[in-house]
Amino acid sequence: MKKVLFILKQQNVLYPNFGLSGAANLTSQYLRNSVVDYAIDSNDIDRLVVEHSPDIVILEAIWVTPEKIDELMLIHPNVQFVVRAHSKIEFLAEEGQVFDWLFRYNCDIAVNHDITAQTLNTILNKEVIYLPNIYPKPEKYCNNFDSDSLNISCFGASRVLKNQFNQSVAAIQYANLTNKTLIFHINKSDSQIAKNIRNLFANSEHILVEHDWLSKPDFFNLVSAIDLGMQVSLTETFNLVTADHIWQSVPMVVSNQIDWLNSNIENSYNIDQIIQEIDRVLSNKTNILEAQIYNLIIYNFSAKNIWDHFTS
Repeated sequence: MKKVLFILKQQNVLYPNFGLSGAANLTSQYLRNSVVDYAIDSNDIDRLVVEHSPDIVILEAIWVTPEKIDELMLIHPNVQFVVRAHSKIEFLAEEGQVFDWLFRYNCDIAVNHDITAQTLNTILNKEVIYLPNIYPKPEKYCNNFDSDSLNISCFGASRVLKNQFNQSVAAIQYANLTNKTLIFHINKSDSQIAKNIRNLFANSEHILVEHDWLSKPDFFNLVSAIDLGMQVSLTETFNLVTADHIWQSVPMVVSNQIDWLNSNIENSYNIDQIIQEIDRVLSNKTNILEAQIYNLIIYNFSAKNIWDHFTS
């Protein structure tokens, strides 16, 4: 098996359990003959390549210029350099330089979503490699809140395309319809979305709890006490938060963007559809959780085969 070096830009160390860093570390755990490291900037990449002597370098996300990668390929001609994106077109389009760089990259390009790989293949007129996330099964935690309330989580970075405000509205309306006190859990943020969610709960009878970004064990311990997780995003490739909940035996309400799971939500903006999906999942919690665990196992089996072939 070839040695793989995953390189992330240093700023991602701030949130080691989410996003790019979490995806890289989890995949690296499976590959074994691999390592994850962090570059201060693109000029620091050469040092890491020399230090680790990899066969393959995966540059996580699109942050290295085409000129720098060309330079690195000349310095290390026996190393395969791969730029791996973790977003669908909708997210990529928000970054002004992304498609300029994608067209000019002379290295391999990869994404962690199969349909996005096909789409970029057509746009760029070059082969784009599908390298999915791998999510090894973590240790199981068990921590139950001593509460008769309904604990619903909607964790993750606060962004418009994550659709958190609509989900908070749906959770409140579901709690009102079922005469339950809602405790809604999110990550702390100073975003406008988070401010609006605070105002929403301040004018309701329900409770909003904002959590710091936690270590993985602490996060699993928190998640294990949740009744229901929500990730009704407008766009996703994999979604680590969903896998975190499922492995801790917490069922998920998701959009059809998380395509390794089944969702009845056709329109993520539709509050009524989200409420109906909350009710469907909570009313048949055991069977739906079993199906979601099975889907994650099947996804992982396929992802491992793809990486085994890529690194052989």
